[in-house]
Amino acid sequence: MRNFVTRLLVPATLVLLAWGCAPSVFVGELSDYERDIDALQRRLAVNAADAEALRDLGVIYLKARQYTEANAYLEQAYARQANDPKTLFHLGMANETLARRDTAIRLYEKYTEVSRESPYRRLMQGRYAWLSRRMLRDEMTQLASVEASIADSAASPRIVAVFPLVYQGSDARYQPLARGLAEMMSVDLARVNALRVVERIRLQALLDELELSQSQYMDAATAPRMGRMLGAGRLVSGAYNVLGGNDIRLESALVALETSELVQLDPQSEALRNLFLAQKAVVFDLIGRLGIELTAEERQQIEFIPTQNLQAFLAFSRGLLEEDGDNFGQAAASYGEASTLDPAFSQAVVKAEEAGAMADADLEIEGFIAESADADATGEASLDLMALRLTLLNAIIGNGFFPGDDSREPGPDAGGSGINLPDPPRPPGN
Repeated sequence: MRNFVTRLLVPATLVLLAWGCAPSVFVGELSDYERDIDALQRRLAVNAADAEALRDLGVIYLKARQYTEANAYLEQAYARQANDPKTLFHLGMANETLARRDTAIRLYEKYTEVSRESPYRRLMQGRYAWLSRRMLRDEMTQLASVEASIADSAASPRIVAVFPLVYQGSDARYQPLARGLAEMMSVDLARVNALRVVERIRLQALLDELELSQSQYMDAATAPRMGRMLGAGRLVSGAYNVLGGNDIRLESALVALETSELVQLDPQSEALRNLFLAQKAVVFDLIGRLGIELTAEERQQIEFIPTQNLQAFLAFSRGLLEEDGDNFGQAAASYGEASTLDPAFSQAVVKAEEAGAMADADLEIEGFIAESADADATGEASLDLMALRLTLLNAIIGNGFFPGDDSREPGPDAGGSGINLPDPPRPPGN
């Protein structure tokens, strides 16, 4: 585990070297690759089922921005060798350029089946996480555009949204705790089988879309809007302050969408080094107000303290703040710092891997995607909101969270095998 954390902190030059096995610059004219194309076509003349030759031709056409041709060759390669990481990554890229994001994300999510020794695992993981975030943001944009048609009944009392807390102090060191504390409250509530929790990424996407200030999160006008659009019948927020640099005080409130009633939870104060005791007390108070009886296992899981190291949690919270700002490299560094300060802080380790993968996959690729196709074009790029929600819901581990990508690796849900790629297309006739 420590070796992994060390790898996250390598200099950017080493990150770029890792791309030596994968194309890092998608530029060039088709004429630049004439010799390579001729050689690959000769291989296909001998063996039309040569999956590697088909794949490499697809990669060349992708570099040359001949996207339809690239996709055709890569689909043929996939039909013959469906588990090849290089094929999966580049076919995902081809589908992104053609604005087929639903297909691309199903290709990228197969990174969990790729060896950790392959550079394509990390690139696929990064594109999966990045594309999931983009799709969520686009979903929020579309929801905002049809807000008037969303009824109160669309929000379930079983679904809870936890907003970032409001920091009432002036010491900038503690500002990131607004994200960290809210995230830990969400994680704890997700352990309750009777509840579903809106993940931070979905919530933050809506906050960004509506351009709301912290003071508007829970006011009488805004809270019902947020609940309807998130499908959440219960909204939680609050404020905190660090007093004298030694103590923390948390004040939280719960809003039920059907009544718009705001219920103040009991304020909690603890020594700053014991901030999780205050956070856990808020969670238990909230669960009690919701009338939920916890099982012994649920209570034990909620009582678990992820780290005893305050500095590690501060670094983790800074990572959340950077990640929400799409600063994935800085986020990976902050998560990596948290992991170094406390190697047992498993959530920081998982987040470090995800943010590092997004940072790697974002290098030069994002410019390529932006240049190659308009991801918001009509046709397949337009969002089917229900299909998107179901797709992303099936892609997460942990049935307590309502769609989002956050810190969990994609995988099967509790009742099946998760998202399955379509069967490989039948090879064309020779």
